Amino acid sequence: MLPAIPLLLGFIAAMVFELASHAVYGTEDIMSHTWIDMVFWGLIAAGVLVSLVNVFWGCLPCRLSRLVHAKGLQDHLCRNLTCS
Repeated sequence: MLPAIPLLLGFIAAMVFELASHAVYGTEDIMSHTWIDMVFWGLIAAGVLVSLVNVFWGCLPCRLSRLVHAKGLQDHLCRNLTCS
């Protein structure tokens, strides 16, 4: 999965949530509900976190197996990756 897709989905989910909360609570009443901001930023943070995991986790086991010089693990973990 491309790293930009979860990030984009997080932003889209946050915008849809923001629009829905404005429709339900109204613009003036939305300021009294702090959980709305927490959910909005949580959706964005979740997209960023999933993107970072996709970028770094794919190469992490391969890099760790190279660090401990485990040839069997390197063959198993690094065969389909383009990690350097």
